[in-house]
Amino acid sequence: MKKTLIAIALCLIFTFSLQVISFADDYTALGLTKIQTLEGYDAPYVENANGTQPEGFTALMPSRNVNTGSFYDETRNSQTLKLGNVAETHFTFGKLFTSDKLHVSFDVFQGYPDDVESAKNKTLEVHFSANATNTYPNGIINGVMHTGTNATYNQNDPNAIPAGQAQQILNLGCENLNYPLFFVTTGWVRGYAPDSMLTAKQWHKVDMFFDKDDYSMAIYFDGILLDAYKVDKTTKEYTSTPVKQALWENAAWTAWKSVLFRFEGAKDQVTEARIPGSTTTDGGYVLLDNVYVNHYAGDNDRLTLMKDDITGLGVLLTDGTINIAFNEFMDRPVEAGDITIKHVATGNEVTDFELLQADPMQFSLKFPSLDAGRYEVSVNNVTGMISGSEVSAPIYFNTAK
Repeated sequence: MKKTLIAIALCLIFTFSLQVISFADDYTALGLTKIQTLEGYDAPYVENANGTQPEGFTALMPSRNVNTGSFYDETRNSQTLKLGNVAETHFTFGKLFTSDKLHVSFDVFQGYPDDVESAKNKTLEVHFSANATNTYPNGIINGVMHTGTNATYNQNDPNAIPAGQAQQILNLGCENLNYPLFFVTTGWVRGYAPDSMLTAKQWHKVDMFFDKDDYSMAIYFDGILLDAYKVDKTTKEYTSTPVKQALWENAAWTAWKSVLFRFEGAKDQVTEARIPGSTTTDGGYVLLDNVYVNHYAGDNDRLTLMKDDITGLGVLLTDGTINIAFNEFMDRPVEAGDITIKHVATGNEVTDFELLQADPMQFSLKFPSLDAGRYEVSVNNVTGMISGSEVSAPIYFNTAK
């Protein structure tokens, strides 16, 4: 396999191969499950302004707490987190990931003004924070930001997260990036994925599976396993040598504390220099939605549902809407016949609803009218592309008071 790398007009990402992970009956939750659908997050995005972080997220330095805010996506009836140039946010675990397995998934959308070329030179990086016990000048300890003052950050304290101490796992690419996504693997070896693209201005889903017992990982894009190959930086050509998906086995990086999302100017992957114009704040942005983290033992994670009623105050009794997402990319969008909705107290089934929109990541519903109370939503007949499993349990929502 040998391919010449060229700049292309779509955000680059992933190659295509399929690996099915089966869900086992011996699944055990290990006490670290965090879900953020951005429900109730209301801090409208303002470019070139200080940001307001959603619940469960934090910036570690004031210089990174910018160009961050909420954005309501009308196409999917869902609140999202919008990040602009140089914005960085940590989705903190509150516990340590040191053993067994971790599933991290999120929906992502990259956008920009069509008439601003530099806005296409941005990229979303995904890191996982960890650190050796030491003093660092910037970071968060128990929710308090320390800036320019040395403090001790214990490796095994999940609430002590220093800035600049994180292992980069992937890079989603950008419009003018010469290379697509890369892993950071054993020894910081980078693997690049040829012939694959992240389509800008379209929602995608990333699923990341990590196994700390054997330091393996598997990353999926829209349900497809990513393959990566080494690159000859002199010739700028892909080699036929695959890069093993593995984590860096280093004692200082054994205790993960957060997943870090950073949006900024892309680097040329040969020269390591920023692409010209990429560092400007120019309308380029990324949206994140349905961020999911789960620590477990067993063969793999359970397929679950997540909800977003926008305000967090419940679904309106008249013309109410709700967005429901999956923690895994599905084999197809749901149809109305796949959805069962019941009033919990009465057991009455709700048949008068409209399926406003659906894709393999999520769907949104509208109700002309609802009786007050609590409702159960079940989904059948669709399966996860990675697991081959059906949804493990229903999800519930309340009506607005």
